[in-house]
Amino acid sequence: YECFRIFSISDFYDVCSILQSETGFYLFIDSITFVIEWNKYSIKPGEENHPKKIYNKLWDLIYSNNATIIVTNHYRPKLENGNKVYVPRLGNNFFRIISYRVLLKNNDNEIEYKVIVNDLNG
Repeated sequence: YECFRIFSISDFYDVCSILQSETGFYLFIDSITFVIEWNKYSIKPGEENHPKKIYNKLWDLIYSNNATIIVTNHYRPKLENGNKVYVPRLGNNFFRIISYRVLLKNNDNEIEYKVIVNDLNG
């Protein structure tokens, strides 16, 4: 098994290029929002679409390489009308491409989870 460290957008694309020759792999990305949030302060003209390019690259790996991709920590809590909701850190387009969400909650010594299925066709 290989582990890649991604600290920039170019690192992300380099790793994706390496993975293009593999099939049927699992890719676990722990908080890709770091790459986006860290780079949003240094975006140059013409680079505004990095989140969309990242979505497209992930879907390309899923469909072309039969990959399973798991991304963690991509939501942030927000208060809306007094209720806590979770919004995608990478924008609403990211929410539309997520097949499943797993919400974890730690209560004392017990971890609760809830699986939410997004109907991507509807």
